[in-house]
Amino acid sequence: MKVAIAASGNSLDASFAPRFGRSAYFVIVDTDTEEWEAISNPGMGAGGGAGVQAAQVIANSGAEAAIGPSFGPNAFNALDAAGIKMYSARGGSVREVLAQYKAGRLPEVHSAQSEGRHH
Repeated sequence: MKVAIAASGNSLDASFAPRFGRSAYFVIVDTDTEEWEAISNPGMGAGGGAGVQAAQVIANSGAEAAIGPSFGPNAFNALDAAGIKMYSARGGSVREVLAQYKAGRLPEVHSAQSEGRHH
């Protein structure tokens, strides 16, 4: 299964990003093989619609789950429409967040958690 993790950098050792839609990268990890790739987030500097752009990148990557600190309404709705499950994490490195996910310690998100449009 592929998961997309919001990241501040382009590696497994990068810090988990504090904002989903405006994270610098998404690290896409195959949980079965541990193969990964980092995809830059075009929504990072967007004036608006960052959450939707982020969701499109994740859907196009083939990921079946997304991990972020929280999901605004636009990102939540776009990911939900694409059938992508969402999980919430609090911090650490991408590698640490991945380990928490694989251990079943991240809560699944069932509704938008923030107002969106963070400036």
